[in-house]
Amino acid sequence: AAGARSFFISSRNSTPALSATSGGGGSRSVLETLGGLAAIGSGILALLAILALLLQAVLQPEAQLPLRVLFFFLFGLSTLLLAIALPGLQARQAGRARRLGWVGFTLAMIGVVLFTAFLFLQGVWVASPGTAFSVWWSSWDLALGPGLFLLGGGTAVVGITFFGIATARANVLPRWAAVMFALAWPIGIAIGWLYAVFLPGAI
Repeated sequence: AAGARSFFISSRNSTPALSATSGGGGSRSVLETLGGLAAIGSGILALLAILALLLQAVLQPEAQLPLRVLFFFLFGLSTLLLAIALPGLQARQAGRARRLGWVGFTLAMIGVVLFTAFLFLQGVWVASPGTAFSVWWSSWDLALGPGLFLLGGGTAVVGITFFGIATARANVLPRWAAVMFALAWPIGIAIGWLYAVFLPGAI
């Protein structure tokens, strides 16, 4: 009887710990799932934004303004979804990504948030010429706009590159996916700079 009572007490005391662990695992699984879906959505919106940017070169001037606005808002939504995806990706590999993964994740989050702000502000400015906001943004455009672009874009490039390297080393996701993730932002920023230099009216 004493042995049965001891077993009952032991089982009762161990139940909360098991429940807490299961709940934590469930929350982590939901975070990883949402992160994966957000990453897919981010990639699709980024491709659509690039398509809108490329169409500007072949359409008439009167059709270019709506495409410029569409580009900024599509790209802004893409980077916003990326900011949602990053915590899920980090949760999936946190045990193996080590310090490089946490450094890359932190820098990537800061850079992506700043760059998202730049894209939406620039999109509103392009969409509303002559408004009070447009006048205000134009007065800061030579400092605030490039500042957000360089600081946000540069920080995101460094952070995502580190995060991609950590992801490849963690070997949780496919290696090719980690390499594409690490190279996507540097290539995207390089394309943006080329457009800004050779087609200054496109961005």
